[in-house]
Amino acid sequence: MARRHFLELARQGETQAIATLINRNLHPKGILAVVKYDYGYLQICLEGDQIPRQATLVNFIRAGLQRLAIEGVRLVQVYGRCKGQSLFGWHDCFTLTENPPRLQDLGCSADSLKKLARQGDDEAIALLLNEALSHKHWSTTVSLKDHCLKVNIYGEQPPESVTAVTLATRLIAKIRSPFFHCVEIRGYGTAPELLQWLDCFDNDDEEIRAKTTAPSKVTNAAHAKTTRGSSIIFGKLKTWF
Repeated sequence: MARRHFLELARQGETQAIATLINRNLHPKGILAVVKYDYGYLQICLEGDQIPRQATLVNFIRAGLQRLAIEGVRLVQVYGRCKGQSLFGWHDCFTLTENPPRLQDLGCSADSLKKLARQGDDEAIALLLNEALSHKHWSTTVSLKDHCLKVNIYGEQPPESVTAVTLATRLIAKIRSPFFHCVEIRGYGTAPELLQWLDCFDNDDEEIRAKTTAPSKVTNAAHAKTTRGSSIIFGKLKTWF
Protein backbone atom coordinates (compact mmCIF):
# COMPACT_ATOMS: atom_id res chain seq x y z
CA MET A 1 0.00 0.00 0.00
CA ALA A 2 2.81 2.40 0.92
CA ARG A 3 4.62 1.56 -2.33
CA ARG A 4 1.52 2.32 -4.39
CA HIS A 5 1.08 5.58 -2.49
CA PHE A 6 4.64 6.67 -3.33
CA LEU A 7 4.13 5.74 -6.98
CA GLU A 8 1.00 7.87 -7.25
CA LEU A 9 2.68 10.83 -5.55
CA ALA A 10 5.73 10.49 -7.82
CA ARG A 11 3.54 10.44 -10.93
CA GLN A 12 2.04 13.72 -9.73
CA GLY A 13 5.53 15.26 -9.55
CA GLU A 14 5.98 15.14 -5.76
CA THR A 15 9.73 15.49 -5.34
CA GLN A 16 10.12 13.61 -2.06
CA ALA A 17 8.29 10.61 -3.51
CA ILE A 18 10.50 10.65 -6.62
CA ALA A 19 13.62 10.87 -4.44
CA THR A 20 12.40 8.01 -2.24
CA LEU A 21 11.90 5.72 -5.24
CA ILE A 22 15.37 6.52 -6.58
CA ASN A 23 17.06 6.15 -3.20
CA ARG A 24 15.56 2.71 -2.57
CA ASN A 25 18.01 1.43 -5.18
CA LEU A 26 20.89 3.89 -4.90
CA HIS A 27 21.23 4.51 -1.16
CA PRO A 28 22.52 0.96 -0.45
CA LYS A 29 25.24 1.68 -3.02
CA GLY A 30 26.34 4.83 -1.20
CA ILE A 31 24.55 7.31 -3.46
CA LEU A 32 21.98 9.87 -2.31
CA ALA A 33 19.51 11.51 -4.70
CA VAL A 34 18.03 14.98 -4.14
CA VAL A 35 15.18 16.06 -6.41
CA LYS A 36 13.74 19.46 -7.41
CA TYR A 37 10.84 20.06 -9.81
CA ASP A 38 9.73 23.44 -11.09
CA TYR A 39 7.95 24.58 -14.28
CA GLY A 40 8.31 21.17 -15.87
CA TYR A 41 12.05 21.13 -15.16
CA LEU A 42 13.11 18.08 -13.14
CA GLN A 43 16.55 18.23 -11.49
CA ILE A 44 18.15 15.19 -9.86
CA CYS A 45 21.43 15.55 -7.97
CA LEU A 46 23.32 12.33 -7.20
CA GLU A 47 26.02 12.42 -4.52
CA GLY A 48 28.46 9.69 -3.50
CA ASP A 49 31.77 9.23 -1.72
CA GLN A 50 33.20 9.07 -5.25
CA ILE A 51 31.72 10.71 -8.33
CA PRO A 52 28.80 8.46 -9.33
CA ARG A 53 29.17 6.68 -12.65
CA GLN A 54 27.39 8.77 -15.28
CA ALA A 55 26.26 6.40 -18.03
CA THR A 56 24.82 3.70 -15.76
CA LEU A 57 22.96 6.16 -13.56
CA VAL A 58 21.58 8.31 -16.37
CA ASN A 59 20.17 5.21 -18.07
CA PHE A 60 18.67 4.07 -14.75
CA ILE A 61 17.07 7.47 -14.10
CA ARG A 62 15.74 7.78 -17.63
CA ALA A 63 14.16 4.30 -17.60
CA GLY A 64 12.52 4.91 -14.22
CA LEU A 65 11.08 8.28 -15.22
CA GLN A 66 9.71 6.89 -18.47
CA ARG A 67 7.91 4.16 -16.51
CA LEU A 68 6.55 6.70 -14.05
CA ALA A 69 5.27 8.96 -16.87
CA ILE A 70 5.20 12.12 -14.73
CA GLU A 71 2.83 14.54 -16.41
CA GLY A 72 4.26 17.89 -17.47
CA VAL A 73 8.00 17.09 -17.42
CA ARG A 74 9.73 19.17 -20.08
CA LEU A 75 13.36 18.47 -19.33
CA VAL A 76 15.33 16.27 -16.94
CA GLN A 77 18.75 17.41 -15.68
CA VAL A 78 20.89 14.87 -13.80
CA TYR A 79 24.03 15.92 -11.89
CA GLY A 80 26.75 13.84 -10.26
CA ARG A 81 29.26 14.95 -7.64
CA CYS A 82 31.20 13.85 -4.56
CA LYS A 83 29.65 14.44 -1.15
CA GLY A 84 30.66 17.78 0.31
CA GLN A 85 31.73 19.22 -3.05
CA SER A 86 30.10 22.32 -4.53
CA LEU A 87 31.13 21.55 -8.12
CA PHE A 88 29.56 18.79 -10.19
CA GLY A 89 31.72 16.13 -11.79
CA TRP A 90 29.25 15.74 -14.66
CA HIS A 91 25.74 16.60 -15.77
CA ASP A 92 23.35 15.25 -18.38
CA CYS A 93 19.96 16.35 -19.68
CA PHE A 94 17.24 14.67 -21.71
CA THR A 95 13.53 14.78 -22.50
CA LEU A 96 11.14 11.92 -21.78
CA THR A 97 8.91 12.29 -24.84
CA GLU A 98 9.32 13.45 -28.42
CA ASN A 99 6.98 16.38 -27.78
CA PRO A 100 7.49 17.64 -24.21
CA PRO A 101 5.26 20.44 -22.84
CA ARG A 102 6.29 23.92 -23.96
CA LEU A 103 7.61 26.34 -21.38
CA GLN A 104 5.62 29.26 -22.76
CA ASP A 105 2.39 27.36 -22.03
CA LEU A 106 3.22 27.04 -18.31
CA GLY A 107 2.94 30.74 -17.36
CA CYS A 108 6.60 31.04 -16.38
CA SER A 109 7.61 34.40 -14.85
CA ALA A 110 10.59 36.44 -16.10
CA ASP A 111 12.62 35.58 -13.00
CA SER A 112 11.87 31.88 -13.41
CA LEU A 113 12.90 32.09 -17.07
CA LYS A 114 16.27 33.54 -16.10
CA LYS A 115 16.75 30.85 -13.46
CA LEU A 116 15.95 28.09 -15.95
CA ALA A 117 18.25 29.67 -18.54
CA ARG A 118 21.13 29.58 -16.04
CA GLN A 119 20.43 25.87 -15.60
CA GLY A 120 20.90 25.29 -19.32
CA ASP A 121 17.25 25.18 -20.38
CA ASP A 122 17.46 25.93 -24.10
CA GLU A 123 13.78 26.88 -24.43
CA ALA A 124 14.15 29.46 -21.65
CA ILE A 125 17.26 30.86 -23.36
CA ALA A 126 15.35 31.05 -26.67
CA LEU A 127 12.42 32.90 -25.08
CA LEU A 128 14.77 35.44 -23.50
CA LEU A 129 16.70 35.90 -26.74
CA ASN A 130 13.52 36.35 -28.77
CA GLU A 131 12.42 39.06 -26.36
CA ALA A 132 15.82 40.79 -26.54
CA LEU A 133 15.85 40.71 -30.36
CA SER A 134 12.17 41.39 -31.03
CA HIS A 135 12.76 45.09 -31.79
CA LYS A 136 14.94 43.97 -34.71
CA HIS A 137 12.17 41.66 -35.99
CA TRP A 138 14.52 38.69 -35.68
CA SER A 139 13.66 35.29 -34.26
CA THR A 140 15.89 32.63 -32.74
CA THR A 141 16.11 28.92 -32.13
CA VAL A 142 18.43 27.48 -29.50
CA SER A 143 19.89 24.05 -28.82
CA LEU A 144 22.35 22.84 -26.20
CA LYS A 145 24.39 19.72 -26.92
CA ASP A 146 27.80 18.48 -25.82
CA HIS A 147 28.30 21.63 -23.71
CA CYS A 148 27.87 23.85 -26.79
CA LEU A 149 25.09 26.46 -27.01
CA LYS A 150 23.95 26.84 -30.62
CA VAL A 151 21.93 29.94 -31.48
CA ASN A 152 20.32 30.46 -34.89
CA ILE A 153 19.09 34.01 -35.63
CA TYR A 154 16.64 34.51 -38.48
CA GLY A 155 15.49 37.61 -40.32
CA GLU A 156 13.64 38.24 -43.58
CA GLN A 157 16.80 40.10 -44.48
CA PRO A 158 19.99 38.51 -43.09
CA PRO A 159 20.62 39.80 -39.54
CA GLU A 160 23.55 42.23 -39.36
CA SER A 161 26.28 40.09 -37.86
CA VAL A 162 27.98 42.46 -35.41
CA THR A 163 24.69 43.75 -33.99
CA ALA A 164 23.17 40.27 -33.71
CA VAL A 165 26.21 38.76 -32.00
CA THR A 166 26.55 41.72 -29.62
CA LEU A 167 22.89 41.63 -28.54
CA ALA A 168 22.86 37.85 -28.14
CA THR A 169 26.13 37.84 -26.20
CA ARG A 170 24.90 40.52 -23.79
CA LEU A 171 22.05 38.23 -22.80
CA ILE A 172 24.38 35.23 -22.55
CA ALA A 173 26.60 37.30 -20.23
CA LYS A 174 23.60 37.99 -17.96
CA ILE A 175 22.63 34.31 -17.89
CA ARG A 176 26.12 33.22 -16.78
CA SER A 177 25.30 29.55 -17.18
CA PRO A 178 27.97 26.95 -16.34
CA PHE A 179 26.23 24.35 -18.49
CA PHE A 180 27.77 25.33 -21.81
CA HIS A 181 31.45 25.88 -22.53
CA CYS A 182 31.24 27.35 -26.02
CA VAL A 183 28.77 29.32 -28.13
CA GLU A 184 27.96 29.15 -31.84
CA ILE A 185 25.79 31.90 -33.34
CA ARG A 186 24.55 31.64 -36.92
CA GLY A 187 22.73 34.25 -38.98
CA TYR A 188 20.14 33.23 -41.57
CA GLY A 189 18.13 35.09 -44.16
CA THR A 190 14.64 33.67 -44.61
CA ALA A 191 13.89 34.80 -48.14
CA PRO A 192 15.21 32.26 -49.01
CA GLU A 193 16.54 30.55 -45.86
CA LEU A 194 20.31 30.59 -46.27
CA LEU A 195 23.16 30.60 -43.76
CA GLN A 196 24.92 33.98 -44.06
CA TRP A 197 27.49 34.00 -41.26
CA LEU A 198 28.80 32.06 -38.28
CA ASP A 199 30.52 33.16 -35.06
CA CYS A 200 32.06 30.84 -32.44
CA PHE A 201 33.57 31.67 -29.06
CA ASP A 202 34.18 30.22 -25.61
CA ASN A 203 31.82 30.93 -22.72
CA ASP A 204 34.39 32.64 -20.53
CA ASP A 205 34.55 36.16 -19.11
CA GLU A 206 37.31 37.41 -21.42
CA GLU A 207 35.69 36.31 -24.67
CA ILE A 208 32.20 37.35 -23.56
CA ARG A 209 33.50 40.80 -22.62
CA ALA A 210 35.18 41.15 -26.02
CA LYS A 211 31.99 40.19 -27.84
CA THR A 212 29.85 42.70 -25.96
CA THR A 213 32.24 45.66 -26.30
CA ALA A 214 33.99 45.23 -29.66
CA PRO A 215 33.05 44.25 -33.24
CA SER A 216 32.78 40.48 -33.65
CA LYS A 217 35.08 38.47 -35.87
CA VAL A 218 32.38 36.76 -37.90
CA THR A 219 33.08 34.01 -40.41
CA ASN A 220 31.37 34.12 -43.78
CA ALA A 221 29.25 31.00 -44.25
CA ALA A 222 31.12 30.02 -47.39
CA HIS A 223 34.34 29.69 -45.39
CA ALA A 224 32.88 28.54 -42.08
CA LYS A 225 34.89 25.97 -40.16
CA THR A 226 34.27 24.96 -36.56
CA THR A 227 36.58 23.36 -34.01
CA ARG A 228 36.00 21.82 -30.67
CA GLY A 229 38.39 22.45 -28.80
CA SER A 230 37.69 6.76 -10.40
CA SER A 231 33.91 6.15 -10.44
CA ILE A 232 31.68 3.90 -8.34
CA ILE A 233 31.18 0.55 -10.09
CA PHE A 234 28.26 -1.68 -9.22
CA GLY A 235 26.11 -4.41 -10.68
CA LYS A 236 22.92 -4.17 -12.65
CA LEU A 237 20.32 -1.90 -11.08
CA LYS A 238 16.75 -2.96 -10.63
CA THR A 239 13.92 -0.87 -12.01
CA TRP A 240 12.42 1.67 -9.64
CA PHE A 241 9.32 -0.43 -9.04
